[in-house]
Amino acid sequence: MIWDSGTTAVTSATISPETCESAEVKVAQFIDETYDQLAMEAAMGEGQHLNAALGLVGCDASNAASIAQLRNDLSTVSADASYSSMSHDDKAYRFYNSLNQAATNCSAS
Repeated sequence: MIWDSGTTAVTSATISPETCESAEVKVAQFIDETYDQLAMEAAMGEGQHLNAALGLVGCDASNAASIAQLRNDLSTVSADASYSSMSHDDKAYRFYNSLNQAATNCSAS
């Protein structure tokens, strides 16, 4: 018997071991765990963590356009007056979005 109009089943289906192993989750976890290094390396345009992040989304670390986009996005976000008060999660989420956009551009080239 379902007492909550099915929301438990929907939630259970969306939070399964399979969904916790997806590529998107692995990318998000990597960014969360290494954000400070990623931000520094993205600003420099090179580094092991940056290369790994690009690899996780299927981009070659030598893709200059993707790296330039990440640098530009990070520069824009960090120049915002609210950046210093942003939570780690918000910063990581913005980097995640930027990395996914770079991956889209990477696969289009």
